[in-house]
Amino acid sequence: MDIKYKIKLVDILDLEPYSFQYLDNLNLPTTTLEGLMEDKYDLLFQDLTAIIDNENENDQTRLIATCFRSKLLWGILNKADKDGVYCSENGDTQEEPYSNYYTYENKEILKKCKEIEKIPQEKINKQMFDFILCNYPEIENGFDVSIFSIGKKGYYQSIGIGEYWWYTQPVREKMQIASKVVQEELKTHINNLFVNNFSFWENEYKTWIIENGVKNTKENLKTFFSTRGKKVPGFIIDMLKAKIKASLI
Repeated sequence: MDIKYKIKLVDILDLEPYSFQYLDNLNLPTTTLEGLMEDKYDLLFQDLTAIIDNENENDQTRLIATCFRSKLLWGILNKADKDGVYCSENGDTQEEPYSNYYTYENKEILKKCKEIEKIPQEKINKQMFDFILCNYPEIENGFDVSIFSIGKKGYYQSIGIGEYWWYTQPVREKMQIASKVVQEELKTHINNLFVNNFSFWENEYKTWIIENGVKNTKENLKTFFSTRGKKVPGFIIDMLKAKIKASLI
């Protein structure tokens, strides 16, 4: 790929240096690259989508294309927000050229976003919290970022707004706030589960120590909880270790 196209792609997609090596993997057509020089991105969007949907393509290239398409849409979204490109009440876009391949042509998602914008932040927070806890109860075994991320995406799908780049600015802000709040609420909820069941875990751990003939150490505590499928916060480990030590004196 000619350096002038690479420079344009880096600028359009806001790529970090570590991503430069992947540009040649895409093998984009010359017509697409020439279009970029005229700030026409519809062919790039179509080509990236074709790569993503091609099951005969290798996994790494499909993942790279997915990442780049996300960056493309995110960049267009930010530009649209700054330029005031929004849909009118009947769903028609007010400006071009983005309407050909941007979310504003998806009237259903835009309609859903307008509905979500009217929902109080506290209700959004509670909905996300309840959804994750109900559909991904394994998170109660210990806060896990990957489960939380999957749970958020599931919640987004459940309310009809799909992936992150489909959001209008007010909805993005609501979801960003909800994500931070719910993450902390889930951690607190999980910590309380361990605290409220402290006596149970104390007895279980004492029995485990005796059965395995091991000492009361942090590493053994971690191993014990691991065998139970639990990811316990550090302060619980410290509390339990101190409690067991005191009872053995």
